[in-house]
Amino acid sequence: MPSDVDGCECQEAALLDDEPVECAYDAQGYYLFGYQGREVLECTPVSSLVSTTGRLWLQTSKLLASDIFKTAYCGWGVRAKTRIKKGKVLGMYTGHLIRSDKVPSLPSREYTFDLDGDATYLDSDNESNVSGYTVDCSNMGNWSRFINHSCDPNLTVFEVVYDQLPGNGMAYHAYAANRDIPAGEELVFNYNPSAADIRKKKKQQKYRKTANGRRIPTDATECFCGAEGCRGFI
Repeated sequence: MPSDVDGCECQEAALLDDEPVECAYDAQGYYLFGYQGREVLECTPVSSLVSTTGRLWLQTSKLLASDIFKTAYCGWGVRAKTRIKKGKVLGMYTGHLIRSDKVPSLPSREYTFDLDGDATYLDSDNESNVSGYTVDCSNMGNWSRFINHSCDPNLTVFEVVYDQLPGNGMAYHAYAANRDIPAGEELVFNYNPSAADIRKKKKQQKYRKTANGRRIPTDATECFCGAEGCRGFI
């Protein structure tokens, strides 16, 4: 953002856009949860409020020490080298911003993330994605491109806006630890939390049996997260 623009007169940093006004973070910058589906509003560095609060939590967050490693069944993964406290904001999903209707023409959809909260390649039946936006980190991005799926995730995804107008479909997708995470544990989130419900509502759903004997939807990808409550597919 240009340094010569006028600062805003906003009420407080990191506010939710719905009424009543709430703050999505505590005083130490830990995410308070319960706000999925609602955009969190953060001030920008030129805001008149930042000099007194300094609370640009997502914009200044980072995973201090991480390790990219080869998992047993899910390709590359990422884990933290130090303990992470519940609510810690770790960063955001970054990459090339494209229109969602361009996703089918990509060489690979493996590293695409739809900005309505679901991975586009996992929700191709959702027509609302056609006019939305998707982040593609196939050729650019950060450590978050290596985060794998789990049916029992230790990360929560939430939306943050600070340099765009709210409600324009281009919110940043941020990650926060939803429980204390010990050093060395793989960082994972649920790629598509509503997948099971979507499949149940889908008319004439067809199924197939995997090599492991699982019965999953024909067009679904088998899940190897290993969680106790694994639903079997992504």
